[in-house]
Order: sequence, then structure tokens, then C-alpha cells
Amino acid sequence: SSLAQRLERLQQRKSLLKPILQALDRGKPLEVLNACIALCKQDPRYSPLCLRYRADALRDMNQNEALERLYESILADRPLPWAYVGLGRLLFKRGQVTQAKAVYEKALKAFPMMPALYDGMADVLLAEGDSKRAQSVLEEAVRLSPLAVRRQALLGKLAMTNEDFETASKAYRQAVSQGAQSRFKDPESNLGLAHALISKGSERGLDTRTRLEINSTLSAVAKENPSDPGLQIRARLMKATSLLLNDAETAEKLTEQAMLRLDGMEQFMSPEAALLVAKQLQMLGQADAGASMLKNCAEIYGDDPKVMEGIAKLTDDPAILNSANAAADMNRQGVRSYKAGALGEARDLFRRALAMQPKNISIALNMAQSLLHGTDITQDTALLDECRTCLKMVGLMPDTDARYPRYQKLRSKAFGE
Repeated sequence: SSLAQRLERLQQRKSLLKPILQALDRGKPLEVLNACIALCKQDPRYSPLCLRYRADALRDMNQNEALERLYESILADRPLPWAYVGLGRLLFKRGQVTQAKAVYEKALKAFPMMPALYDGMADVLLAEGDSKRAQSVLEEAVRLSPLAVRRQALLGKLAMTNEDFETASKAYRQAVSQGAQSRFKDPESNLGLAHALISKGSERGLDTRTRLEINSTLSAVAKENPSDPGLQIRARLMKATSLLLNDAETAEKLTEQAMLRLDGMEQFMSPEAALLVAKQLQMLGQADAGASMLKNCAEIYGDDPKVMEGIAKLTDDPAILNSANAAADMNRQGVRSYKAGALGEARDLFRRALAMQPKNISIALNMAQSLLHGTDITQDTALLDECRTCLKMVGLMPDTDARYPRYQKLRSKAFGE
């Protein structure tokens, strides 16, 4: 009878929430907001339940000032952990790192068992350049929530940055194991585990147990992603690197296989993956292939100072290091012209920058956006073709890139999808 009562209450609540939930399914945040207002007028008792739906809708609409006021009013009335998380993320997104840190510090005192607060604090500490403390904070979050696959993978990545290979291998191992039957299963965790184990190895090479773990971890990547050339290449090079001291002949064969695939690969690797591939090619005696990889990486991601910093650690070739400077400067000028409303001037600058670096994602997206703005592009086939050419090139970017949603929006407009 108790269960029946609970189910009845849940059914009543779901019936009342139906307009909100349907608007959520349609991806219409304004409809969500209006449905919340209507429900609160119909039955004020549901006002607290609607708060989170309202906050998420304002976030999706980029109504940041209204969202901040909502979070502050919620927290003034009753401290809720999700509101602290939301406010911290909002402030961090707006670049208000100090204010976000203060929010997380206050929240962690009130809710020390809330892992999402530790995630936010780790982001803040990373932004401040304190990667060691950020790792400690993430380790605490993992201790509270050890079955969180993505958090384990994030800890592994951060520990690798800090060259704490023991912690990295443990975290990645957990991510691989727990993610095996999860929707968060990610080959990057397998590759991360192999990299951590190789990095942890001694100068005499890897022991048999470690080599077996690396082999099974990388075999899973190759087997489960047969149509992804990037993962196939990276798995082979990672395995070749692990065998460099113990089985040079097999390492050489794997390197040759990887290079054959690399020559015919069109898709872009992420900057982190490209830099690691370049480093491994250098270690495996393929200096020219490594330099080519770095040059390609600079062309695609040369507007990112952190990527160029990573490239500088692997080469002192001025032709590679300086190749992005002029294009990046011209791209910045184009952005300023675009914001000032000088559309023709912006397009000209983006074209010139793109001529220098035709694979650069940021420049190509800026070019496409400038072509789609302020003109009925459907009436100008030349501009439309130019826009589509830009988007086809950057369509080779990994879907994990932060700019991918922007690419999808521009593509949808350009191709009428």
C-alpha cells in the first residue's frame, strides 16, 4: 500500500510536469520557462521543484544575468548544492575565477560530500595554474564517488600532466574497468592507461605483466574501433613505444603500419593526440614523420598558444614555430573588423589568413560565419560555395573539439539541414 501511494504521487507529479518535460525533449528552453511559470501559477506548491528546470532553461538561453540572480535568490533562501554548482560554473564560464573559487569554498564547507563541487574547484585551481592542488581535489572527489568513469579519466589526464604516473595508471585503469559496460566507455582511457604504464616503466624496459596489460588494453582499442584511422594509428604507435626496449623488431613493424595509415588519413586528431603521436614518432626514429605531424598540428591549431607551447617542446624548427604567427594575427584583425561591422574587410582578412593556414579550424569557422552573416547567401552561389568549402575542411575535426557545436550550427545553415 505504501508503494502504491508513492507511485500515485509520482504519477500525479509527472502529469503536472508533462508540459515541462515535453519542452525539454524538444530542446526548447523558452517553452520550458513558460511551462514552469504556468505550473507555478496553477499550483504554487511546485515552485521549488521548478527552480532547477528554470535555471537550466536560462542557462541554455544564455541569459546569464537572469540566471545569476536566480541562483543567488535560491541560495539566499536555502543553500542547495546544485545551485552552488550552477553558480560556480556560471562565474567560471564568465572568467570570474576568484568569485567562482569563493562560491566553491563556501559550498564545500556546507556540502563536503558533493563530488560535483570538487570538480568545479579543480577547474578553478587549474585556471590558476595550480595543477598539483587540482589533482588533490579530484582525488578527493574520486574517493567520494569511485564509480564515476569520466571523473576517473579526468584524474588520469591531470595526473599525467603532473607526471604522477602511479596515480594516472590507477585512475585510467578504473576508468577502463568501470567504463567497459558504460555509455561513457572511451578509447581515450585505454590509450591513457597504456601511456601511463609506459611512462611509469623503468629504463630497462617493461616487465611481462605490464606488457600484457598494455597489449590487452590497446588490442581492445584496435578491435572495437576498426573504422577509426586515428585510433588505429595511435594504438599501434603506443604499442610500438612499449616494445622499444624489449622487442625492437616488432616495434619497427608496428611503426611502419602506423605510418602507412597516417599517410592516407584525412581526419584531424585532437592537439593532445597529435603532439603525443609526434613525440612517439621521434622516439621511434621517425624524425621526418614527427616533424610533418608537428607542422600539420601547427596549421590546424596554430591560433592556440598552449598548442604552440607544446609544439615548441618537441621542435626548435622556426619554419614550424613561426608558421602560425602571421595567420593568427590576421585572424584576430578579422575578428575585430567583424565585430565592428566591417564585413567586407573581415572577409578579406579571413581569406588571407586561410590562404596561409587552410586547415586552421578557428579561421575556417570565422570565414564561414562572416560569409553567412549579413547576406542572403542563397542568392549568391559563389559565397555559398566558398562557405561550404570552409565547412567541409573543418568537418574533419574531432567531435570532441569545443568548437564542434559551432561547426554544426554553421553547417546546418549553409547546407540547409
